[in-house]
Amino acid sequence: MSYQLIEDHISQDTQQAFEQIAEAARSGEVIGGAFVLILRKRRFLVNLCGAGAKDPVFTRGALLSLDDQLRNLVRRHADSSTSL
Repeated sequence: MSYQLIEDHISQDTQQAFEQIAEAARSGEVIGGAFVLILRKRRFLVNLCGAGAKDPVFTRGALLSLDDQLRNLVRRHADSSTSL
């Protein structure tokens, strides 16, 4: 019988981040959210909850801040891949 090594796709930092978010929600610190969940096979889910749905103007501003961070990551990734 032969065995095949299966790669572990469980992200420890993702688990820790969501555990911290859950604890903050239980304590009342987190009162809402707007989120994207990235799933296997390049799928994703988007949703709003709590204050994220109740105050869409604030939520859009917060999401633009995230968009800025992602834009910077994309630029750094592009810069590092062209400077080989």
